[in-house]
Order: sequence, then C-alpha cells, then structure tokens
Amino acid sequence: MPMPNPVTIQYFHQKDCHDCEIIDPIVDRIEVQYDNGTIIKRIETSTADSFNQWNKYGFREAPVIVINNETKILKEETTEEKLKTLVGEYIVEEENENNTEYTSENVMKNEKRR
Repeated sequence: MPMPNPVTIQYFHQKDCHDCEIIDPIVDRIEVQYDNGTIIKRIETSTADSFNQWNKYGFREAPVIVINNETKILKEETTEEKLKTLVGEYIVEEENENNTEYTSENVMKNEKRR
C-alpha cells in the first residue's frame, strides 16, 4: 500500500516580528507531533525570492501559514488547535485517497478472476 504524501506547511515569517515569536512554538510543536506526516518550510520573507512566494498568495502581513498550497491561515486565525485540525484533515484525506485506489485496484483484480 502506498505511503501517504506528507502535508506541506509553508510558514511565512519575519525577523524581529512579535507575532512570529508567538506562532514559532506552535509550528515547532506541529512539526514534532506530525514528524513523518508533514514537511514544514520556514520562509523568512526578507529575501526577494521568499517575498515573492509570500506575495503570490496576496498576503499583507506575517506570520501566515499555507497548507498544501491551498489553505491559508492568517496570523489572527493561527492557533495550535486549528493547525492540528487542518493537518489532521489533510492526512486523513490523503490516506483515504490511497485506500480508495488500493481498494479499487483489488476490486478490479477480483473481478478479473471471476
């Protein structure tokens, strides 16, 4: 059975940012809790490349989090509970997709045997 793809978390932050200092430990705990299920990319928005990545999402401030290039969490919405819930939903969704493919594959094999 294939392994689920890890959930990618982009964490956009800035140096000397008070709000970032509050969110940093939340991201650290998520990384430890979902060690094999997540990839966390910490992106310091002070370079041109990282600023462009941040800007493509239309953000106006940091810190912000993007999960799997689709779910955006603004700083005022970022809580450990919310991040755990969203990461957990992505992991379950990925596992369900893999189980469905695996099951469909087995069903087809079983039908051929008949």
